[in-house]
Amino acid sequence: MANSLICETCGNEFEHNGTRGPKPKNCPDCNSQGTQITKAMYGWTKYGGAREGLVKKELEKWYCQVCGAQMPKSIPAYMIPMDRLNRDFLRVCPECQNASYTLKITTYAQLVRVIKR
Repeated sequence: MANSLICETCGNEFEHNGTRGPKPKNCPDCNSQGTQITKAMYGWTKYGGAREGLVKKELEKWYCQVCGAQMPKSIPAYMIPMDRLNRDFLRVCPECQNASYTLKITTYAQLVRVIKR
């Protein structure tokens, strides 16, 4: 049994055989194009967004999440844990990374107290 469906991407009508599971939202042509996997698709959020086509533009600069300093892309970013459980991480500049290493700081709250003084 074939169902006539409308593609959400291009608006064209397409036929779908009645198989188990959810009905497809896109026609076979749009599914074959897909979303190109590029470095720009993945940001710092753990929730992604690449599957829905939310693509981030790669910038030439980035900002430290502790002190707010603007850094060029050529300077490496460091990751420090946001809490003691190491579930989320922050992107920090070399100066903040150095401060956390030398003072043996393990969480974001401790690092902010030292940096913001």
